[in-house]
Amino acid sequence: MVFKKKPVKIRLYYSDSALNKGEKVLLRSDQAHYIRDVMRARISDAVVLFDGITGDWFATISEISRKKVEVRVEHLVSEYVKSRDLMLCIALVKQDTMRSVVRQATEMGVTQIQPIRTEYSVVSDINVQKCRQWAIEAAEQCERQDIPEIASVMEFTHLNDLGKKLVLCDETGKGKMPAEVLRSKENLGIIIGPEGVFPRESLSVQRVFVKRCLWGIGF
Repeated sequence: MVFKKKPVKIRLYYSDSALNKGEKVLLRSDQAHYIRDVMRARISDAVVLFDGITGDWFATISEISRKKVEVRVEHLVSEYVKSRDLMLCIALVKQDTMRSVVRQATEMGVTQIQPIRTEYSVVSDINVQKCRQWAIEAAEQCERQDIPEIASVMEFTHLNDLGKKLVLCDETGKGKMPAEVLRSKENLGIIIGPEGVFPRESLSVQRVFVKRCLWGIGF
């Protein structure tokens, strides 16, 4: 009788340091809870770890208890491939919407998420750590090898300080097509507005960002 090897169902982000073959690492308490109490994993069960530096590693559980879960790093599964630098500048929205934006941006390969405060923003701030956790969870599930950076909130009018070629998603449809803009090899910052449309302040973007802005994307 031939027994098929169970597929690896657990993939976790290890943030303490770069992983190395043969080392044993302790998982965070929330990860230990997930492995022990949710997935009901046992000693010798397989786990994939990624560190955002070296790539994805095959590992096995070497110790599991109420206090800790330790895994042994066995071998590299896939080497780290750096994502193209792509920033998403998102006007502040309510928590449920922001969670969806962070998760989907992570799945699509955005490397930096810059929350921005506009005149019509429905909230004034966000929990950066909570956003980062949403990004980690999305990366673990979609097999992405790194975690996008979540920046602190900045004012819409200060976006020029980022030093990016900025692209405004223009709902009028008068701008360039997305595929044309994204072919650019420059580091881009894509701006998406609040729930509704951009306020009058956005009309000054051409003047403020004239040297760096690709004005609008048509959809």
